Amino acid sequence: MILRRLTTALRKQDWFTVLIETLIVVLGVFLGIQVANWNDARIERSMERQYLVRLHDDMQRSAVAIRNSNTFLAGQVENEGVLLSSLKSCEIAEADRSAVVAALGSLGKYNFAVVDRELVDQLRASGQFDVISNRKVREAINLMSQESDGQLRVEPQWLEHATPWTNYARRFYYFDSPEEVDSGRWESWENLQFDVGTACQDFEFKAAVGNTREATRNLYHWNGAVLARVVQAERALAEELVTRGWDDRR
Repeated sequence: MILRRLTTALRKQDWFTVLIETLIVVLGVFLGIQVANWNDARIERSMERQYLVRLHDDMQRSAVAIRNSNTFLAGQVENEGVLLSSLKSCEIAEADRSAVVAALGSLGKYNFAVVDRELVDQLRASGQFDVISNRKVREAINLMSQESDGQLRVEPQWLEHATPWTNYARRFYYFDSPEEVDSGRWESWENLQFDVGTACQDFEFKAAVGNTREATRNLYHWNGAVLARVVQAERALAEELVTRGWDDRR
């Protein structure tokens, strides 16, 4: 319709009508582009909200998991300290039996910081990470990822270095395994076969326990560094959700 009127006006050299019809066409194209841009922006903001909410939940769960891991590691450091003290005296006091059992039962168990990175990695792989518009939020997530990546890269070498200590120490003790499948946790004083008199005379055994304790202590502090970055990212995400009015989760 507009094209027909414009053609007719050109034939009649009705320049005013040509101008009006041209402006109508240009305005229509402009409004169409703007509506498309507004719709794209609305979709992108909706996606950003979903990403921020999910990332915040991921960081919350990760923080809880790391705190639980460090609670275990702190207990293990303490129990291994009791074991080392028992080795110095070449006897295990009755009050220290549970700590010694816990130390030997979990010797060489290293709970590394587990961070839920699935969504972060997906956003990076798909090129959508910049959908998160706040630069400070992106920086907090990047710092968390860098700390977590550092631990993931080192974990295989860490275990390779520490495993020989555990393997040597386990030559000196074992736990009798009960025949019943549903007998529960079977690391107990009654099931422990451990000659403390022999072990306390073996320098390599004591060194293995001491080195394992030091590695456990170091991992505790490294997990703490990862946790600090996770909490920083969690807080940045929470603040952004509140600022944008997206903290109602509806």
